[in-house]
Amino acid sequence: MNIYITGDCHGDFSKIKYFCKTHNTTKEDIMIILGDVGLNYYLNKRDEKNKKELQKLPLTFLLLQGNHEKYAKNIKGYVKKSIETEQIKGEFYTQDEYPDLLFFINGNNYFINDLHILTLGGAYSVDKWYRLANHYAWFEDEEMTEEEQTDFINKIKTTPTGVDIVLSHTCPYSYMPTHLFLANVDQSTVDNRTERFLDVVEKNIPYRYWFCGHFHADEQLWDKGFMLYDETWKIDKGGIEICI
Repeated sequence: MNIYITGDCHGDFSKIKYFCKTHNTTKEDIMIILGDVGLNYYLNKRDEKNKKELQKLPLTFLLLQGNHEKYAKNIKGYVKKSIETEQIKGEFYTQDEYPDLLFFINGNNYFINDLHILTLGGAYSVDKWYRLANHYAWFEDEEMTEEEQTDFINKIKTTPTGVDIVLSHTCPYSYMPTHLFLANVDQSTVDNRTERFLDVVEKNIPYRYWFCGHFHADEQLWDKGFMLYDETWKIDKGGIEICI
């Protein structure tokens, strides 16, 4: 079993389909998507179509929450399921119709092929007011609550536990790719609460690698931190490598 990881899809799975063909994947292989997948945005048959499309592919998907989607925890039809197999250990939100689409729970720890992984999804939407003004979907639960973030920080400060990999949708504040900020967005109006929360996490928990998405670019943001969008990487106990 291989573990792969890539960035935002927003409902366009062409890169995933191409990857399956070029790497001869099977359902034994895992693909992690770092949020804004495109499955819980419209909350109607359009989402169902996308779910069916992914479910058919020769991969098992582990999915992080982004900011252009509702948190699976708060969507009718999803149930929390504890999975403990030889390869995957942890709790996920999933639907019976799509057993290979597993949604991470924010703030939880997972063991995937013996890799210890921490998941911290969600982010603030800089297009929030545009979406609301134009009657597009925006979700109040796009970020962990302040209480959830505070509780998590208190937990890691009192009981620090190192991990192999941290997965987040956005990145810690210290490593924000300012050159990728949208020119038409007044940054003084942007809520950076989640990025500042991730900054505290990054400084208080030992880790080997950190992966994030959100900014629609492929870059190394710091010595142990990688932002993915088009690229797909392979991860295992031995390290990380770019596949495509």
